[in-house]
Amino acid sequence: MLRRLSAISLLLLFGLFPTAWGQANTGRLDGTVQDPQGAYLPGVKVEVVNTGTTDLQT
Repeated sequence: MLRRLSAISLLLLFGLFPTAWGQANTGRLDGTVQDPQGAYLPGVKVEVVNTGTTDLQT
């Protein structure tokens, strides 16, 4: 009985891990850059800074 309960407990425990994997620390930004008159600016460099870690991505 204890062995069966342990096996069921392990299955339930490992079944919860995929929900934790959904908390990934990746992301994606999409958008356009425009000047004040509304014209699109092709080829511009955009920098994004994580203010919590000061990590910079271009």
